[in-house]
Amino acid sequence: MKSIAELIHDAEIAKDKLEDDLVKMGLSFEDTVYDWYDNSMEVIDVPDEQRLSMDAQKILLEAGFSKVFLNHQNRWETHYTLKSGEEVKGWRVSYPRKRGDSCGSIWVEEKIDSWPKEWFETGYVEVKC
Repeated sequence: MKSIAELIHDAEIAKDKLEDDLVKMGLSFEDTVYDWYDNSMEVIDVPDEQRLSMDAQKILLEAGFSKVFLNHQNRWETHYTLKSGEEVKGWRVSYPRKRGDSCGSIWVEEKIDSWPKEWFETGYVEVKC
């Protein structure tokens, strides 16, 4: 049985390999973190124009992640729910708390059909281009 120190070491090696693979796919970022509760990877400080290529999505899906959040430098996020063999476009969102706006609305680049239409009707969510 491995010690806790060995497990931590193995985890760091795995994280470094995953990050190296993402860099080889052309993704620029500062760091990555994961959330066990929703099986997601967050990629931190990504340039605004960057998105996940099909190859990067494949690497993350094969690593066992089902969701990926790119946290962009301009405080927008691109959310992906990965699907095997299929490139996912991702959808973009900017939350008021991340913009330093305590009472503003959530911004999205386009309407998200899975969100309640009332959110858009009431201004809780605004479509921004």
